[in-house]
Amino acid sequence: MSAAIARTRSAGLVTLLIAYAAFVVLGLPDGLLGVAWPSIQRTFGVPLDAFGLLLLPGTIGYMLASTFSGRAIGRWGIAAFLLGGVTIRALGLLGYVAAPGWALLLLANFVNGIGTGGIDSGFNTYIATNYNAGRMSWLHACFGVGATIGPLIMTAILTSGRDWQTGYLIVATLQGLIALLVLGVFGRWQIPGNGDSAEAHNGAVPARATLAIPAVWLAIGTFFLYTGMEITGGNWTYTLFTEGRGIAPSVAGTWVSLYWGSLTAGRILSGLIVGRLGEVRLLRWSMIGAAIGAALLIVRGAAAINLTGLMLTGFALAAIFPTLISITPARFGAAHAANAIGFQIAAAGLGVALLPGLAGVLAGRAGLETIAPFLLVIGLLQWALYEIGLRYAPIHGRGEQPAPD
Repeated sequence: MSAAIARTRSAGLVTLLIAYAAFVVLGLPDGLLGVAWPSIQRTFGVPLDAFGLLLLPGTIGYMLASTFSGRAIGRWGIAAFLLGGVTIRALGLLGYVAAPGWALLLLANFVNGIGTGGIDSGFNTYIATNYNAGRMSWLHACFGVGATIGPLIMTAILTSGRDWQTGYLIVATLQGLIALLVLGVFGRWQIPGNGDSAEAHNGAVPARATLAIPAVWLAIGTFFLYTGMEITGGNWTYTLFTEGRGIAPSVAGTWVSLYWGSLTAGRILSGLIVGRLGEVRLLRWSMIGAAIGAALLIVRGAAAINLTGLMLTGFALAAIFPTLISITPARFGAAHAANAIGFQIAAAGLGVALLPGLAGVLAGRAGLETIAPFLLVIGLLQWALYEIGLRYAPIHGRGEQPAPD
């Protein structure tokens, strides 16, 4: 192996590991929020359904960063885009810690959303254009690791008598460390191109050209439903179990952690089997499994069935997001990849805000028991959109770039 090849492989391994670490930190607040929400609600004196209002500014920021990510990467380069995302998010998380009132907490979440959208779209674009579907699954498994640890961190903090802000201070500190790591290898973040730089290539495709592809809109709808289901399951089941079904907070917190843990395990496994099973079958079976898991959550007075349903839902959802992102260049073409990934991730952010928020409205008006049927409906709609989308944009030969390491 020549020295040049060795350096290339080393650079690829370093950036891959930093991307994985960044996604662990990316997942932490998703796990924190579900457990912290009752405490946040009491701190600021807001009603139960204000959960959706809290998510809204973050979603706006997330969607802005994601929607324009293709253009921004083309103009500034992937390295500057990633550094901006991780730095802005660290500032937003610090805003959670320092916010003296509800309005400033919403502002902090807007800043956090911009950073989160930059991280999500930037690292997804980097991995999708440099690595195969297995590596993409492991990237999102790292998100699941963070989301699994998050509830445990917040549960331990609250049960020890400390305030919920302590959890966000810990995550903000870790996010700052990720920013330093990205800066430390700034010149190694590159998207491979054929002759021209990838950044210039991506920037040459107008967003309207990508949106003119009908199947892109079906993919956008699928992402909207997917993240709505994932985050609703992670953030509302704790409240359903504790306040709706009388399960002890420590037990419910552990269950939510197992949900995220199942998501993580599923992503690790899917990274190993996607090559043999194929993306089409993996996605179809995953969506069917998620719907079955949601149906098991509807059963009342059966803790074992509920726990099984919660873990099955997390496990089945695991492969959906990373696999759909990974096949984007193959479905819509390399020229549209950055734009399409940005639009899909923006739709994912909208799903995070609107669907859990809608679940909160339904729970506030019709009772917490509406949450499980709501999850089932989302799961069935997600599956339907995916199957329709396959008719318009089937998965062709992938033409993957070889992994640098």
